[in-house]
Amino acid sequence: MRISRVLNGQATGIDAAHVQWHALSGPDDVENGIALCKLHHWAFDKGIIGIDDEDRICIADVFVAQQDGGLPLESLAKRNLAVQPRNKTIAKRFLDWHRNNVYLGAA
Repeated sequence: MRISRVLNGQATGIDAAHVQWHALSGPDDVENGIALCKLHHWAFDKGIIGIDDEDRICIADVFVAQQDGGLPLESLAKRNLAVQPRNKTIAKRFLDWHRNNVYLGAA
């Protein structure tokens, strides 16, 4: 992944999101985390964005953009997650938690 926004040597505009929310017993563990921009972090926490069993992005059918502009979230549907080879993938138990407790689409 190429990071194009850097401030004082640190990637900026990227959030570390808990897949299983920290407030609901989600651990501070790499296998319970995903790096997202602020917009996608918000959409993930709201249940608009999910991740299926094949590590593809899902967009909940209940989400409808009200006006044109920018790249719509729907354009991410069925795209694979970008995972660096040296990084751990998200543990299935955390993805299952997100699908069952947050994601607004069909699990």
